[in-house]
This record gives sequence, structure tokens and C-alpha cells, in this order.
Amino acid sequence: MPRYFFDIHDGEFLQDKDGLELANLSAARAEARRALTGLIGCCDEAKDAAHVRVDVRCEGGQRLLAATLLLVVEDIQAASLP
Repeated sequence: MPRYFFDIHDGEFLQDKDGLELANLSAARAEARRALTGLIGCCDEAKDAAHVRVDVRCEGGQRLLAATLLLVVEDIQAASLP
């Protein structure tokens, strides 16, 4: 099975040195989605925005896909007050 590496960009860069053995790129895509949902929960709750990206690389180092999640919280009621 091929090994895929999941590098994280969330204001800092964390390079995956271990990777995961997965059946194919579709399985790696699903893993990147799972990783994003877990990472967004770790973001600073005091901030109104968070941007997290997971890059998936193959064993040769080639970037195969990028999964990005942008979370923006807007206080609509305060914006509409005179």
C-alpha cells in the first residue's frame, strides 16, 4: 500500500514525517477531511476566524492534493444595530 503524508498549515507548519499507509488517493482524501475537522476544533476560540490547510504528499514528496477549511464567525446582530 502507498504511504501518504499529511502536512498541516494552521498559522504554523507541521510536516508529517511518518505518514499513513492507505489504499489509494481517495482514502487519503477522506483522511485529510477527517484531519481538518479535528484540527478546526483545536483553533483559538477567542478568534473569529480560522484557516487550516492539509497538504497530502506521496512518498516521493510530490504534493497530490490540498484540503482547506476556512471558519468565519460573524456577529450579525451587532453589525445590524444602529
